[in-house]
Amino acid sequence: MRVVTRQFMFVAAAWACLLCSVGAGVADPRPERWVERCGGVYALCGYIDRATLEPRIDRKFEVALPFSEGLAAVRSEGKFGYINSSGEMVIAPAFGLARAFRKGHAEVVLGDKAAIIDRTGKLVVPPNYARAIPFAADAALVRPGKAIVPESFGFPRFMIGELLFERDDPRYLLVDLLSGKILKDELAIKEFDFGTFVWAAQPGGKRYGLLAPDGTWKIEPRFETVGKLGGGRAIVCYGGPAGHKGQSSQRGRVDTAQCGVIDRDGQTILAPQQFRIHGYRNGFYRVTEDQKAGLLDEAGRLLGGRLFDDARLPDYSGEVAKILVDGQWIGLNRAGDLVPTPEDGKTLVACPSGIKFMHSGNRIQVVGADEKPTVSYLFDDTHMTCEFPVSVRYNGKWGFL
Repeated sequence: MRVVTRQFMFVAAAWACLLCSVGAGVADPRPERWVERCGGVYALCGYIDRATLEPRIDRKFEVALPFSEGLAAVRSEGKFGYINSSGEMVIAPAFGLARAFRKGHAEVVLGDKAAIIDRTGKLVVPPNYARAIPFAADAALVRPGKAIVPESFGFPRFMIGELLFERDDPRYLLVDLLSGKILKDELAIKEFDFGTFVWAAQPGGKRYGLLAPDGTWKIEPRFETVGKLGGGRAIVCYGGPAGHKGQSSQRGRVDTAQCGVIDRDGQTILAPQQFRIHGYRNGFYRVTEDQKAGLLDEAGRLLGGRLFDDARLPDYSGEVAKILVDGQWIGLNRAGDLVPTPEDGKTLVACPSGIKFMHSGNRIQVVGADEKPTVSYLFDDTHMTCEFPVSVRYNGKWGFL
């Protein structure tokens, strides 16, 4: 019960952050800033202003997807159409599935085939494909076959990532929307940013480059692994371990990958490093090598001068990352100095009696109303309550306090 409650609280907090991310109390007239809200007896959907939580469009749709370029796909009587910011149906419901608009075009499904429409609902690419992805303003990436229509967890799959359900690198054709001419074929693609470039590998190739909508290469294919653009940057890697899906085929074999970072225009942000880069947040890169982890700054400098047992990126607004040394989490700042972790000294639970449970490293300290420890032990980090006697764990063993 305790775990379920914590998960529920986490989900609720995440939704609260999403709804308030624009700034509470400030009305935002842009429909792209509105969020879908479903409920009532028939679980119908409409839109609210995420800043003020005020209703914007009444609940009258079976499914409501996010606004994009002033239009949103909604389902009515089993079919998807598109509404404007006034809630008016401007493209009649006729589609089995529908995606957001990008550069004036959107992917839809008619029957078991994907097509592309413009903002008037006119078919620009006929329904002949398994996928038909608008690429910038005047190109498309299409894949022959039948469209995948089944729902997952009650949500149409088109709501989720562009290529999330792609398997085995299916081959795409790059098509010019104006002439219908095939610019390139037999391309394996991975998502970068369909508004500018896309990662693509040529027939028979296993290296990816950055492909422009006109069929030219912004970056010639040379990367073994590539990342989706996020926060204005994408991680790219040369080489890698011999094995399946990035895992070495021999225990202890050295990972030979070198990773760097590029921006939206394909320009280098971080030159190739000897480490494998796993993520970026607020000026810190998390890297690994030989089962050790560390942190780089924006310039590629290894903070602290070495790798550690583990490392974690800071919070989205945080200035201090965390490293694991001899079983203890320690803070690491932008200068590479060891500092207390951001959680140190924070109160986890404050009880009416004055007892408080506080973070101390990666453990929990119990203090009284006088701010002095009530016991000398530092307990393992577990969920604490004010319902005494409270269960506690010390060095992996459970007891009561």
